[in-house]
Amino acid sequence: MLSSSLSFCSVIKFLIIASTLQAVISIQVEDVAELCSGNFITMDYNASWEHEGISRDFQAPVDLSSPVYFIPLASKYFGYHTAQNMFKTQAFNYLTQNHLENGCLSVTKSSVLAGWEVMKVDGFAGRNFTIHMARTEIPKLYRFQFPYPNEGLAGYASIALSDNESYNVFDFCFDNGLRSFAVLTTSGTLTEIQLEVVKAHLKSLGFKEDNFLYSRVSGCEIETEPVPAPPSIFHPRYFISNALVYPTFFWSHRK
Repeated sequence: MLSSSLSFCSVIKFLIIASTLQAVISIQVEDVAELCSGNFITMDYNASWEHEGISRDFQAPVDLSSPVYFIPLASKYFGYHTAQNMFKTQAFNYLTQNHLENGCLSVTKSSVLAGWEVMKVDGFAGRNFTIHMARTEIPKLYRFQFPYPNEGLAGYASIALSDNESYNVFDFCFDNGLRSFAVLTTSGTLTEIQLEVVKAHLKSLGFKEDNFLYSRVSGCEIETEPVPAPPSIFHPRYFISNALVYPTFFWSHRK
């Protein structure tokens, strides 16, 4: 009888430990999603430092010797949503912090199509997808479109901060009411002072520092690829933001 009780307790302990490990190593969108609080546009932004020959429809940091923009810092939701587009999945059975940090994300201008700037995003050991971005009538405010999931996820992006030399900080507010950010640089990394300034500004905009993603821009190593969850069909959930109701296939409030 005592042996049976010990065996049962051992099974329970194993299940608890396994569940805990799964919660630690598997990141889902509800773990890192944040709600939009309104775009912030830097008032002293000076676009004259950009190379006019690249595009007048998309204002991003441009180094004449390098057309590649690196992403050394972003929100975890940006990294997660990028992974969703890379792996064509809404959820993951296995996606870790290490996966997100070793994404080696970069953006390259591809072409201009019907007023949209087509940007190719590379990362996750050779995977890529394209996003579309176009200038609106409001200076420094852009409309963007990701290709996945379903028919794509769109929203508005604003330049939240720039040193007018080598980096721009984009604040993304998706139509489903979720927000993210990404720092695009031409140098690959941020200096210590730049990093502290950017972090302080992002926190002042309401982004949680716990959700900051410090991503490598070279030498990324992914020993085991993220494992997409099997496709599932379910009804969209809703949440309220800014007195509006948004449908979403991503978000559910935590109890």
